[in-house]
Amino acid sequence: MFNKLLILDAETRWSKKAVDWAPDTYTLSNMTTEEYIRSPLFKAFGFGFKYYGEEGAPIYITHPFLKKFFQSIDWSTTAVCAHNCVTGDHEVRTRKGWVRFDELQDGEDVLQWDPSSGAASYTPAVVVRKEYAGEMYEWDTNYHCGIYTPNHRLFFQTPSSDGWKVAVAADVAKMGQNNVYLPAACWWTALNWVFWMPLFSK
Repeated sequence: MFNKLLILDAETRWSKKAVDWAPDTYTLSNMTTEEYIRSPLFKAFGFGFKYYGEEGAPIYITHPFLKKFFQSIDWSTTAVCAHNCVTGDHEVRTRKGWVRFDELQDGEDVLQWDPSSGAASYTPAVVVRKEYAGEMYEWDTNYHCGIYTPNHRLFFQTPSSDGWKVAVAADVAKMGQNNVYLPAACWWTALNWVFWMPLFSK
């Protein structure tokens, strides 16, 4: 079971105007997260790390020391957080049924979805709650309903895409609900039977 939560933040380069290394703007405001990372212009200088709940400033680690740092972590008890948030009234599937996030217990098994296979499996939850006051993005269709902070990452497809992609909610909102498909079901194996079941309650 996880008992530590490691929060990380990548320090990357960006520019709102043309510069010598970028002929045009290079920011997350005009591209998806995946496009940003896969761009040949992408460069990460290092990462900031901090364990959730610990006081003090994050530690900054550059590339030459990342491998050694990661090897020093006990991953059997440590989970990683990359700033993804929804409101407390969202529900997650547990072994006892749908449970609101603001009522979810740390360590309780929740259903997770694998984009490569479309299958779902249970994993222990690491619950993080924090105050937030700011902009939110709402998605409300017959197949998916949710409210997200702008930097919450979503899997999505478009009519022309090949496979699932990832972008933050603010970027997905620009595409329009009629042009984007979000995951709504999964493969589930039980008693040697394979079922196709919904991922969300409505």
